[in-house]
Amino acid sequence: KFTLSEASILSLAATTGSGMSVFPTFYDAQGNYLHVSSSGTGPKVAEFAAGTYYVSLGNGSMSGAVDVVFTQSKILCTGNDSIENAYNLGAISRTKDVDGIYLSVGETEYFKFTISEDSTVLISVSGSSYTSSVIYDEDDNECIGESDSDTGADKFELAAGTYYVEVMGGHADFISLNFNV
Repeated sequence: KFTLSEASILSLAATTGSGMSVFPTFYDAQGNYLHVSSSGTGPKVAEFAAGTYYVSLGNGSMSGAVDVVFTQSKILCTGNDSIENAYNLGAISRTKDVDGIYLSVGETEYFKFTISEDSTVLISVSGSSYTSSVIYDEDDNECIGESDSDTGADKFELAAGTYYVEVMGGHADFISLNFNV
């Protein structure tokens, strides 16, 4: 049983100690079956409204311990598909981690951030979903960065102002953005 206090995208992956996949089945609070698809043997991912849910785990011949990993998206990436609709991360003055972002196959999302003074900004994206990330300034000009050899992050020398990070998804997965100013 689990309860969500807000609408969320939830990923559930379950395996046995021997690595065998376990197939979760979801039910609403009244016990009604909820269709949740997955791609191949990967985790089940779906958008859930706030509420209480139940999950049943099984594979027909399962016995023993099961490892279950729930990942809940803190940001529902819906409608952040342009600079005009970018998700506003606000002012960043030191470091900021944004976890639990869910990207679908081929999806592009934009995230807006502001820095108050000229800065060196390191941006890294983790998670297997993303294919690339690009930064634009307020005038929609692409900012040219370089790879930071110490961290592997993308490094940008930016003037004070507002910027947009474009992140493109390769396949459905959760990602994290890390800013270091």
